[in-house]
Amino acid sequence: MLCSSCATELTPEGICPRCSSVSAASPGALPETAPNAPACVPSGAGLGGSSGRSPITAPLDPVKPPKRPLKWWESALVLFTAFLLLALIVRVQLGLARHWDGTFDEADIPEMLGRLIGMFLVAALLTLIVHKIQSRKARPAFRVLTFAAIAFVLQAGGLHDQLESARRREQPKLETDVNHRIGDLLKEAAGTKASSGNQQWWEGAARDFFHDIFVMNQQYTAEAASLDSSAIKDLYSPESYRSKAHMEKVVEQLQASFAVDEKYASVDPLVKRFEERITAEKVSESEKQNLLKGIEGGLKEGLGPRTEVIRTEEAWMKSTIGLYQYLIAHAAEYSVRNGKLVFTSEATRQEFSTAQAEAVRLHQEFLKAKSALDSNGQNKLEKLGLKRSDLPAGTADGSKPN
Repeated sequence: MLCSSCATELTPEGICPRCSSVSAASPGALPETAPNAPACVPSGAGLGGSSGRSPITAPLDPVKPPKRPLKWWESALVLFTAFLLLALIVRVQLGLARHWDGTFDEADIPEMLGRLIGMFLVAALLTLIVHKIQSRKARPAFRVLTFAAIAFVLQAGGLHDQLESARRREQPKLETDVNHRIGDLLKEAAGTKASSGNQQWWEGAARDFFHDIFVMNQQYTAEAASLDSSAIKDLYSPESYRSKAHMEKVVEQLQASFAVDEKYASVDPLVKRFEERITAEKVSESEKQNLLKGIEGGLKEGLGPRTEVIRTEEAWMKSTIGLYQYLIAHAAEYSVRNGKLVFTSEATRQEFSTAQAEAVRLHQEFLKAKSALDSNGQNKLEKLGLKRSDLPAGTADGSKPN
């Protein structure tokens, strides 16, 4: 029998040799002749002993209560939480690997699997370390949950860098795909390619917008072609100043050309019509506003060269009209002799020379801006995967021809 105090084997008399306790469970522990004997006699001390020392006892390790086994639903809940975290990790990685159009490249899946394997290996190592330093052995369900939680933390910690990397990877492909799609919409709007339907909610409005631009350009081209330009083919030559009647014809033709240019200078009515079509689409307001903001920024940048052409053309035409009107008013002060202008007034000659030099300078600025517009239009065609023959004449950049 063992002592109830220190678990030491008792003597046949029921006395503990270690702490001198007497077991009450032993029938022979106490003699019948000594019913009042003390239950525990200190070692080395008699009834009248003077040693005064307490019995020596050894410290004992606390006895740990056994773990309560998990109920089946508790284990199921723990495992469900763990697998939910793992599923979220895989879902995020799939989203990072997928392109904006929902497709995967050949190298996307191996790259994603590599990231997952590396993350899970690190999570498994950290899980072993965590449970190694624990004093109690963890249940398998909690080991799985620890592994999933560590993997989820690793995923969350590296998510920003992974998103930035995916954005940098996706941006060129996104721009290329969108540009080519817009190129297809332009060809469909021009009638050089059959309609492919709407792959995105905004494509119908965009196709109609491009069609409106083509119609406007065709109207401009028709009106400009109907104008008489016979008198302005030799601007600034002595022959163009030969008579007051001829100069009046020059002014008349320049003003007519300027009026047509002004009529088709602004694309604001077309943009407003496009915005109305977008507003009528059955999508969320945030999607509409995001698209319109992007369109506004793109138009402001894209129409920059066109705006410069209109500005320089207006300045040039006004200056040239003013030049010829000045000579009409001073027709009596000069004559054309041997292909040269001969003035009777030095002041008139100087005024004319200054005005003509300014008109010629502004004409050169206009031609330079026009060349930049043509170059910009060619670059846009290449980005959109188009050739000039794919679109009506003069519409390479959506602007009016000049």
